[in-house]
Amino acid sequence: MRLFESVLATVTNLPRPQRKFLCHLIWLLLMLPGHVTCRNLSRDSPYHEKTFARHFATSHEQALVLDASFVRKSGKHTYDLARFWNGAHSRPDPGLEISELGGLDVTDNCADALSIEQTPPPGPAPVQELTRIEIYLDHVTRVVQPHALSPLRDVVTDGYDNQQKFLADVQALELHQIGKLRRDANLRDLDDGPPRLGPGRPKPYDGNTVDGFIARCTDSVWG
Repeated sequence: MRLFESVLATVTNLPRPQRKFLCHLIWLLLMLPGHVTCRNLSRDSPYHEKTFARHFATSHEQALVLDASFVRKSGKHTYDLARFWNGAHSRPDPGLEISELGGLDVTDNCADALSIEQTPPPGPAPVQELTRIEIYLDHVTRVVQPHALSPLRDVVTDGYDNQQKFLADVQALELHQIGKLRRDANLRDLDDGPPRLGPGRPKPYDGNTVDGFIARCTDSVWG
């Protein structure tokens, strides 16, 4: 217990009442046999049954987050050395790249790294096995499926991953993608009106999604 208390003391963002409750809870779990319920814990504790239920019921809004980081590296013989996008300079630079998949806790405003992998360099066009998007998707799939992370539901990405293939494969994992669109993104509504009469190709789209959204908001405000 002293070791556990010393570890909790290093967690600066944990309030003192929660630290005291966690120490007491661990002590109870080590001491009490049988099935652990809030009622059983309250029988040998000064805390009420509702206190245990309230602490266990505290929910956190969580999500997965995926991003790539540029690692500056000099020399010419480093493994997988190539030109990758350097966001600090807004240009491709020679170096390394790592793909990072983390667990984001929106409630506590923090994140923990779940998996970090080095991105292989792009090969020649005729023999290149995987595209950059497919490499990122493979990373997410190999981490989410074995560890049952799909209940997190959402995965936050940057604008580069907002592509149809990435979105389709993320949905196959039962996840929802959250990301910023590119400046030249053109969101269009599908045409669900009556079929066009006469010859010619049917109209696939009907207006812009953003324009339609603004028009609907304006109508709702001004009646």
